[in-house]
Amino acid sequence: NGNIDSIIFYIRMLIQGEVIPSNHKKAKKLLDKNLLNDISAYSLLYGKLYKKEGNYEKAADCFMEAIKEGNSEAMYEYGKMIHKKRINKDKVLVKKYYLMSSKKGYSLATYKYGCYIKYDDDSFEEGRDYIKKAAYLGNFKAIYDYACFLIEDKKYEEVLQILEEPIKQGHVFSMVTYAKILLSLRKDPNYEEKALRIFKKAADKGDIESIYFYGKYLRNRKQGIKYIRIAANNNYAPALSEYGYMLQHGIEVTANLEEAIEYYTKGVYMRDPDSLNYYGLLLQYGNGVPQSYENAKLFYEASISRGGVRAFYNYAYLHQHGLGVPVDYDIAIKYYKEAIDEGDPYSMNAYATMIRDGEGVPSDPEESVKYYKMAIDEGCT
Repeated sequence: NGNIDSIIFYIRMLIQGEVIPSNHKKAKKLLDKNLLNDISAYSLLYGKLYKKEGNYEKAADCFMEAIKEGNSEAMYEYGKMIHKKRINKDKVLVKKYYLMSSKKGYSLATYKYGCYIKYDDDSFEEGRDYIKKAAYLGNFKAIYDYACFLIEDKKYEEVLQILEEPIKQGHVFSMVTYAKILLSLRKDPNYEEKALRIFKKAADKGDIESIYFYGKYLRNRKQGIKYIRIAANNNYAPALSEYGYMLQHGIEVTANLEEAIEYYTKGVYMRDPDSLNYYGLLLQYGNGVPQSYENAKLFYEASISRGGVRAFYNYAYLHQHGLGVPVDYDIAIKYYKEAIDEGDPYSMNAYATMIRDGEGVPSDPEESVKYYKMAIDEGCT
């Protein structure tokens, strides 16, 4: 019906191939018919069209025409082409055009300027300030990055606050981050229920990580395992190890060691720390695979190097008992303590026994009893 905003939006889709197939011939026809009198929009969109076609010189000329009209998006696009080394490679100009666009209120340029000076110029604090500014202007990428900064600073309440708007807009990464923080904080009496609702919303959008977490925390375990299996069959690494463990031990599913090994193996190829640990245990005890302490040790080391805290106990156990390695109480104690810091009751129990028997440490019955009690309190029977 001749609505210019709708025509411009439609032309953008034709240029980018978003939602509808790309059709540059049709885009040019609509541009020439409807936007000849709007130099700013006309030049910007022709610039985008030429850029998409790989004609960067023409694109730059068009963006420059739009810049003369004060078009903030064109300033950003021109700076981006310099950044990507499509045209003039002067780094100073990257900052100039990103900043010009930012000052005009273009949030994506504010975000990109922040990223550029943070990573390319090592101006961390200034870059972070611009990313924060872009976040409060509503740019989703900036919101997510700024949320990550806040998580590093342990400012979880502010993270929850800043993620609320993108969650309303259906931003999946924001949903997942928000739900994870809810689970870690446990301040809201209904924290788990609220987190589950958010995971379900993201899972319904097809997000595999959310499908896994929804299944993991669903109180109906049989129903939960269905979601974990879906995530595992989509090669989500944590789901591979968890579903493999369920199959190995017959937890709410029929025990099937051969199938469990298949899931662990997929996880191992993805360098999943828990899959590496569980496969190491199979090797340690010769369960479905040839027994080898030496290979078990290698798998535990690989798991630990990738942040696998579950492997601490197993690695310590090998060194305490000299299985495939010389007895080394120092290494055993080090990794039992690492596991104890993560709340592992079996490491508490093992360390208590070492203290009781004076293995690598002076015998101390009172200290030993302290760790045995800790282990009992954490569920070690």
